[in-house]
Amino acid sequence: MPESKKELNAILKRISVEQDKRLNPAEDEKTVVLPYELGFQAPIIRGRMPGLEAVYDRFARIYAQTFSHHVRRPVTMTRRATELVSFRDYLAAISTPASLTVFGM
Repeated sequence: MPESKKELNAILKRISVEQDKRLNPAEDEKTVVLPYELGFQAPIIRGRMPGLEAVYDRFARIYAQTFSHHVRRPVTMTRRATELVSFRDYLAAISTPASLTVFGM
């Protein structure tokens, strides 16, 4: 524990300086901002992705069970083929107006 007011002020000043460094890192270091093009498709190894397909299958099964519980009718959901597309092609395929929703379980 600090015993004097002088020690307490020194501790508070040090905390304030450290917070300023964290909140304003541009003042201390040179920050480089690199542009990122969402339309650019990096080379992707084409082929099956069994892990991603398993995730999609499980999501479809759990979502169908939950939806069936809410509507009190049997619901069947199946996953279509998984294919890799560029973000630009994906956005072009969505008709407007559209609603993109992220589900969490």
